[in-house]
Amino acid sequence: MKRLVVTTLVTLSLLLFAACERSVGLDGPQGLQGEKGVQGPVGDTGPQSEQGIQGIQGEKGDTGATGDTGPQSKQGIQGEKGDTGTTGDTGSQGEQGEQGPAGSKGTKGQKGTTGATGSTGATGSTGATGSTGATGSTGAAISRAIPATNTITSLDTTGDVGSYSSVTIGTDGLGLISYYDNNNLDLKVLHCENTFCAPYFRRR
Repeated sequence: MKRLVVTTLVTLSLLLFAACERSVGLDGPQGLQGEKGVQGPVGDTGPQSEQGIQGIQGEKGDTGATGDTGPQSKQGIQGEKGDTGTTGDTGSQGEQGEQGPAGSKGTKGQKGTTGATGSTGATGSTGATGSTGATGSTGAAISRAIPATNTITSLDTTGDVGSYSSVTIGTDGLGLISYYDNNNLDLKVLHCENTFCAPYFRRR
């Protein structure tokens, strides 16, 4: 409304000015400025113009300062365990390592028990007959008188003795008896002190 009033006043002023130019009379004094008219109503919004061409992109600004680290959030609930993946291929075998130092020698073990006596081996073949030796000196006289009665005398009864016994007559005409002692694993020899080999005898 105010805009309309102002427009009307301006139009009237122009008309009066044009009429005054046509007259020949003297210009009168300038009139007082009229009061400001009431502002007219706001006109309708004009149509939107087309979008202008986009301007050239400006230079990249400096990187701003890093902001403060935000507060740490609470740990979430652990998810369910996933399925086991397939087994991967076996890797290649590594190179053999260096040989370690030799260990210290261990302590000697206890002596084992003696094994059972083995069976007697087969008799070997008879060797070749040796040459006849030189005739020895004449020995002492040997009494081969047959005793009137035979007497059995035990000469050694200690332990397991008497195996593999052998009897002969020595150069002195007295008996010599050899036998094996199984307890002491030893070969023993008895030398009789008389032709009856009893009751006294001497051990070697």
